[in-house]
Order: sequence, then structure tokens, then C-alpha cells
Amino acid sequence: MSTEKNNNGYLLFPILSAIIKLVKLLFSMANKIEPTGLAAFGLSPRQESVYVSLLAGGPMTPLQLSRQSGLNRTTLYRILDSLLEMGLAEKMLDRKSARYTASPPDRLDFRITRMEADVARAREALPGLITRLSALTPPTASPTRVLHYRGREGLKQILYHTLESKTEVIGFGYGNWNDGVGRIFAEKLRSRVVERRIRAREILNSTESVKSFTRVPDYFKYYQNRFIDPKILTITHDTYIYDDVFAFYHFFRGDIFGVEMVNSEITRTQKQIFDIIWEIARPSGKSGSIT
Repeated sequence: MSTEKNNNGYLLFPILSAIIKLVKLLFSMANKIEPTGLAAFGLSPRQESVYVSLLAGGPMTPLQLSRQSGLNRTTLYRILDSLLEMGLAEKMLDRKSARYTASPPDRLDFRITRMEADVARAREALPGLITRLSALTPPTASPTRVLHYRGREGLKQILYHTLESKTEVIGFGYGNWNDGVGRIFAEKLRSRVVERRIRAREILNSTESVKSFTRVPDYFKYYQNRFIDPKILTITHDTYIYDDVFAFYHFFRGDIFGVEMVNSEITRTQKQIFDIIWEIARPSGKSGSIT
């Protein structure tokens, strides 16, 4: 009889263990928090999860929050400290323990202000930083430098580099910045073009005039384009020619790839080719990809 009881107990143990694991899994799924878009405000997935847990669950002790989130308390304290520093959490002390609560969502506006201030400081420090870091770069014997880019982020790099131009930016247009990198980023680029007074000329195959593609004031003071019949020259990719740089990007089967070449002789030849075609092209209105 005792042997039978022992055997039954032995069999029940793995069943109970499995039930406990299932309950834990269901509890974890019930408390899973979907992404809310807080990554745009500089929060990591864990920071976002803890903030939303506090927002939905009200004041909690670290122990309660640890049980709900599944994070160990060492990691949790580090995340809570970061949320306090961001102004997105508050700590309440009483005689027994400390409780944490989420700051109101409208505090995110203050977070934006701080992020903008950080960007302004970084922008102010950038020229000096570039100078110091460039001094660390060993001189190269080759007059040519070639960089390869892929995807939308790569295209953003190519376009952003045109803002460094000390002369005008010229090229052949195929696509549109709004479609390639998104309107928000494209408008920022156009604003910088106006701020830095960078002139641009572009040759297109399209005759369409799209006057609503930008809301940046004075942009067309710095941008010109002309049309060339595709029977004379078919344009299948975008090019950018400025200073000693010749760059292009192309869409192929859904993939964006680009090349940026720094070589004064190649760039000089490309500028001459562009100027020849510019003379035979005719005005086409305000549209294009250097836009």
C-alpha cells in the first residue's frame, strides 16, 4: 500500500510541476505589453515595458514590478533609475518601502525638449569634433575613396553628405526624396539646403511639375531643373556631383544601393558631361529628386 502511495506521489510531481509552469506562462502572456512607440523618445524596449507597466498598474514596489515584468531586481533598479533621470518616473518613500509610479504621459513633451537641447549641443560641437577626429586619420596615398551604401539609411547618408558641398550640387534625377527617404527627412534636407545656400541643378526625363512636394520657404531660389527627352538620354538612376564627389543610387528589385566616389579627375569629367547636356536640355518646371 505504501509503495502504491509513493508511486502515485512520484507520478503527481511532474504533473504539478507542468501545471505551475503553465500558470506562469499564462500569467506572463496576460501581462505582456505591446510596443507603444516610445522608442522614438529614446526608450529601450525594457524601459518602455517598465514605464507602461507603471502607467497601467499604478504605484508598485520593485518586488511587485519584478514579479510582473520578469526582470531581476538588479536590472529593474537600473531601469527605474534611468526613467527617473528621464523624468518619466517618480519615487515615493514611506516607512516600509519605496514605491515607483509613472509620470503623466504629457511629460514626454519635456523629454522632447531635452532631446532637442542634446541635438543642439551635439550640432554645435560637431565641427570641432570632426576636425579633431580627422587629424587622427592617417594620410592615404590613393586619390580615390569609394564607399558603398544599401537600403534607406544608406540613401540618407548619401543625401546628407551633399550638404557638405562647398560648390553647387548637380546631377541627373530619377526618383523623389519624399519617396526615397520619407517626407520628414526630405524636408529637413531642403531646410538645410536653404540655410547653407547650396545651389542645385538637375536634369530630368519627367516633364511633370510638382509644386506641392515641399513647404520649405525659398527652396526654389536655390534649385533649378531642366528636361531632356528620354530618346536622347534615358535616366535610370540618381546622381550627385559636387566638389570632388561623384555619387549615385539605384533601385533594383526592391533593393536600394548606392556608391559614393571621391576622385577629383572623375568628378571633373562628370561635371563636363553634365554641363554639355544641361545646355541642350530645356526648362521643365519644379520637380525632381535633388528635391
